[in-house]
Amino acid sequence: MSRRHVKATHPQSSSKVGGGSVSTSLRGGGCRTLTFPVRGTTTETDRETYTPTFKLPPYAVILHNDDHNSMGHVVSALLKSVSSLSREDAVRIMLEAHNSGLAVVIVCPLEQAELYRDRLRSFNLGVTIEKK
Repeated sequence: MSRRHVKATHPQSSSKVGGGSVSTSLRGGGCRTLTFPVRGTTTETDRETYTPTFKLPPYAVILHNDDHNSMGHVVSALLKSVSSLSREDAVRIMLEAHNSGLAVVIVCPLEQAELYRDRLRSFNLGVTIEKK
């Protein structure tokens, strides 16, 4: 392999941006980390690391009231399906669905909302998701 080819495929590169240098490197899984010099520093070793993130759009998992399931069954299903819920939260959600017809169980990204919906449906509960 020639020296030029090795340099071209090396996972680290540097470029000038606004008077300061920006290094980028690809780590396992293709995650890109940008490293910027800290303002007011004079050495190359003083750096901040910035990992770009973005927010996924939120979706609400909505529990519907029904006349077929007992209140205890609904609370149990909520606790088994959504591990982040406390018993008090599950009871509150069940009562809200019972009294008003609908209750928001959790708000999360779409893929997670679909998982929670499917888990709750496996307990024969009426559940939908909608974009917030």
